Amino acid sequence: MSDSNKHFSEAAWSDFVRQLVAADQRTEMQAHLDAGCAECIQSYNVWVQVVQIAAPEVENEPPRDGIQSVKSKFPPSR
Repeated sequence: MSDSNKHFSEAAWSDFVRQLVAADQRTEMQAHLDAGCAECIQSYNVWVQVVQIAAPEVENEPPRDGIQSVKSKFPPSR
């Protein structure tokens, strides 16, 4: 983002919250939040909530041996 009047995309805020952006972009985005951009603060807050809601879902992943057991009951895909 080169112009201070522009906003970051939803995808960028999603990556920011999940700590998937490069350090220089993270610094720029944090400065944008600190400057008080209401639109981007709202986007950031939505993604924080999404990540908080989704975090426990990681624990619901089935065990690998269970997946292999089920897969072995079906013919191999072509």
